Amino acid sequence: MGDFHVPSVFHPSLNWVDRAPSHYERYMGMFREGYWDCITKYHEDINYIPKKSDSYANGWLSEVAGYADGYEAAERDMQRNFRLFGKERTAKYLQ
Repeated sequence: MGDFHVPSVFHPSLNWVDRAPSHYERYMGMFREGYWDCITKYHEDINYIPKKSDSYANGWLSEVAGYADGYEAAERDMQRNFRLFGKERTAKYLQ
């Protein structure tokens, strides 16, 4: 998964310690969840065809944006792996 950019709108303010969890934490948590949900879909079926609605989530705006961004990042990573290694090799790696 690697590093990812958190939009500045979700960065913590000076009083973020008083709120738990912050929008920053919510974004990061849902980014990870969206990313691994997408990878799981490809793990279950390497011929998985993503639908737009697969990247939708409920919750705070930071959670909704984080999930969608994570899901889309995983889709990009999987397409890159397909180009570099092919579907068979990628499927073998996921197993």
